[in-house]
Amino acid sequence: MNRRQSVSRRRGRVRAIAALGLALAGLGAGVCQAGGQVTLPPVNLGSSSFLDGLAGPGWLVKETLSYYSAPRFTDADGHALSRPDGIVVAAAVTHVAFLSKLKLLGAHIGAELLVPVVRFDLDVAPALQDGGAGIGDLVVGPLLLQWNGHSLFGRPLHHRLGINVTVPTGRHDGRRAGNVGHGTWQFNPHWAFTSMVSSRWELSGRMHYLWVSKNHDPPASLGATTTQAGQAAHANFSFSYALTNGLRVGAAGYALKQITDHRIDGVDQAGSREQVIGLGPGLSWSVAGSTLFANVYLETAVRNRPKGARFFLRWSRPF
Repeated sequence: MNRRQSVSRRRGRVRAIAALGLALAGLGAGVCQAGGQVTLPPVNLGSSSFLDGLAGPGWLVKETLSYYSAPRFTDADGHALSRPDGIVVAAAVTHVAFLSKLKLLGAHIGAELLVPVVRFDLDVAPALQDGGAGIGDLVVGPLLLQWNGHSLFGRPLHHRLGINVTVPTGRHDGRRAGNVGHGTWQFNPHWAFTSMVSSRWELSGRMHYLWVSKNHDPPASLGATTTQAGQAAHANFSFSYALTNGLRVGAAGYALKQITDHRIDGVDQAGSREQVIGLGPGLSWSVAGSTLFANVYLETAVRNRPKGARFFLRWSRPF
């Protein structure tokens, strides 16, 4: 087989199932490089929602539990593939952050760390099954800049810039169908905001950019030396209404759009770009200094990814 035939065959594989691996459970947790394909790594899709831009000096601890179930996989045109049976992923992400009273450019300076623990079951076909559990890739945020006291259209605005780097600490083996680690370094900065549009209504969002390094232990079935996931933009968005001082209800969503092709041995893979939109209701309840968030999302407009539903339960407490 010559190089052109080899590249053509690999492109066909990516078109068929470009992303059996799935980003789940907020930052840094999911099943990666599953099924011998090139996939985007796990990113924050829906893990943050109401009041995301609010923060102040001190410590913050969050624990996020998530569950994702996808009974179908989609191709580059969004059509359901006939063979895959499904994927289920459960995860817990421990998030610790600190903001100091020191300021840079008028913003409080801080840092954060996220540690994911993942359990997955991948059942694509009789010849492609895998499962397992473990600690996923760590996410290190060496710099947070939190601005408070700003205003937008005369209403309070809180916003934050975060520099996040994902470190390939999770188990990754190119011979396996599924992995809890992606085997790559990732640069994933974000800007988050909350606008208090009235005494009871708030609007929040978080915008990310994603860059992924080369994977030097790609799926063995590709017969490749390296793979590299494409660049992507993704965002979370939400609005909520305060029914009482402690109870909020509203809606939230996320969107991801891959903006460059996946690559195998440096060759762009046409038709490999991923996208997804998730929408659903949510609520938050604050009591005794802690806040509990619950969100459910149903996915639509999916390309080259599994299509399913995900649930988040997040506990947050400042100290």
